[in-house]
Amino acid sequence: MQLFAITAPIFLVVVLGMLTAHRHWLGDQAGPVLGNFVMRFALPATLFTTLSRVPASEIIEPAFMLAYGGSGLLTALLVIGVASLLMGRDRIQALLQGFGSIMPNTLFFGLPIAMQYFPETPGNAFAMAVLTENLLFFTPFLLALQVTAAGPGGSIGAAIRQVGVQLMRSPIILAIIAGVLVSSLAIPVPLVLAEAIDLVARASAAIALFAVGFAIARSSVNLRGQERDLILVVGAKLIVQPLITLLLVLFVVPDFDPVLQFSAVLLSSMPMFSIYPIIGARYGHERDTLLALMVAVVLSFLTITGWLWVLSRLLQV
Repeated sequence: MQLFAITAPIFLVVVLGMLTAHRHWLGDQAGPVLGNFVMRFALPATLFTTLSRVPASEIIEPAFMLAYGGSGLLTALLVIGVASLLMGRDRIQALLQGFGSIMPNTLFFGLPIAMQYFPETPGNAFAMAVLTENLLFFTPFLLALQVTAAGPGGSIGAAIRQVGVQLMRSPIILAIIAGVLVSSLAIPVPLVLAEAIDLVARASAAIALFAVGFAIARSSVNLRGQERDLILVVGAKLIVQPLITLLLVLFVVPDFDPVLQFSAVLLSSMPMFSIYPIIGARYGHERDTLLALMVAVVLSFLTITGWLWVLSRLLQV
């Protein structure tokens, strides 16, 4: 019951967002506006605040990144192989399914749950997770999707430039860089500015979850005919990836801080990132990517609680 008390408030906020969208209490455009506020302001503020206060020597833990990144790549290879070889999906759909099976909603879901579970949020875990996701998951898959969609005549160089520009314009990436620099160089942040950033950061968790619920309620999809794909993608995201992360943490990578071990598995167990359907829509797969996101969010209430139970006993954190 104690673990449900951690996850239940998170999902109640999601339900509130769904109810608000259904009742049109904030109008039809509130969801995108709230999502943009979180991505451009609240989450960058949260990352900057946490990282700027973490000692520079503690920001990077290679074993964490090895376990977290390795589990994602292994899961993606498994899903792509099953989708293309056993289920006969084309390259674009197989890549999208591999992408969705490993790219967790670290900041919209992982951060609020960690804030509920840990007395002090492990900011370095989120920094390493976001860096690993962007370097090993997001960038390579976006490049692969763009090159595959362009066909034999597509320019790899143009795809690399386009993805690189997207990353360097990302407020989240810029916030990570700024936070690491402030921590590494011991740059003092003026009190007034620090308080303003803190105020914005405190809004991140609730608004992010509210925006997820709003987006789900505004969508209309049908499960029929999608069962096999849903089992593959959602099962890989919620069960397979965190399981592989746990095995790597326990038996493969060098031993490291138990809080970071716990965080690596917990963040791996989050449902897929909220812009998954937006990326799917670019390649003609909005319906199945949106459906996978919706099912993963609903089921994750149970699976995340289950992983919290397992981790609290195995790692005793």
